[in-house]
Amino acid sequence: EILEEIQEIFSPLTFRRFVDVQKDFHYYSCERGKDFYETLPFPTWPKSMKVISRTDINFNRPAADGLLIFKKGDFIDELEKIFK
Repeated sequence: EILEEIQEIFSPLTFRRFVDVQKDFHYYSCERGKDFYETLPFPTWPKSMKVISRTDINFNRPAADGLLIFKKGDFIDELEKIFK
């Protein structure tokens, strides 16, 4: 059951809660990175998450500025709930 919950926390729909995209960009999607920690017998805990954000640019606005924030504290709180 714990492994299922760990898998779920890294699913795109759940992990989205731990990402905040600000300013000119908006969140599009995310996926697990290709490298995993090898402490478990199968790929469960990715070393990174790939977060995709998007924006629009045009002739009147040729550049965009934004922030991508990982809510690490919220993520750790959620992990602690799993392991209690």
